[in-house]
Amino acid sequence: MSEVLKTEALILGALRWRESSKIVHLYTRELGAVSVIAKGALRPKSPFRGALEALNLTEVVLNYKGQRSLQNLNQAELTSPFFNIREDLAKTAVAYGMLEVLQKLMREHEAVPDFFDYLTALLGKLDQSPFGAEPFLWHFLLTISEVLGFGWQLGFFPDSGEIPGLFPVHLDERRGCIAPGAGHQHSLRLDKTAWETLTDWAQRPPQELDTAGDPRGLPLQITQVLLRYLSHHTETPLVLNSLKWYVQ
Repeated sequence: MSEVLKTEALILGALRWRESSKIVHLYTRELGAVSVIAKGALRPKSPFRGALEALNLTEVVLNYKGQRSLQNLNQAELTSPFFNIREDLAKTAVAYGMLEVLQKLMREHEAVPDFFDYLTALLGKLDQSPFGAEPFLWHFLLTISEVLGFGWQLGFFPDSGEIPGLFPVHLDERRGCIAPGAGHQHSLRLDKTAWETLTDWAQRPPQELDTAGDPRGLPLQITQVLLRYLSHHTETPLVLNSLKWYVQ
């Protein structure tokens, strides 16, 4: 038996279904990832028009039935289109990269309301931020790693519990921590300023990122380190199409 359910949803993407409808992939507060059929969404006078574009934050009403693979979408009302993100190519690439990671890693029908609230707050900050876009992706990748059960340890050496005193340190992408010394030739080295800034940035909630250290001087290779770590632990390839054009 189905029930009518209302929830906030982030639009992850959509594809055409038959002549006038769409299958839309959502990440929702109440259900986690879920796919829906939006009947008539491609018609010129559809009530869904403008609400089901990727990256839109919407309020949706579903005719929900258990673990059914496709739910029926009854209503969708646009809450935020994140206009400033869409007007900036780097911000757009980073935001769409987040959507790709969500589609690859988040299971359907497994709600994590606190993470949904985090995600929408982070996108809101990205929408308004004067910082570069990529640090927001770092924050997202660090957080989703923690949500999935293998968060990073950046504040001290896990083997000794000591706070770094000598620099550089390096990011150990297999263990998800910092390690003393420069590491091997392919390690990502961090000097004291870079380590302090990354640690400060990573530990703050989205609402406080505008008071964190300026991350624009950090090495952009951090993105690939964090993606490789996630890929290693989830056994999921994470080559993000959204970032392929982005010069790092």
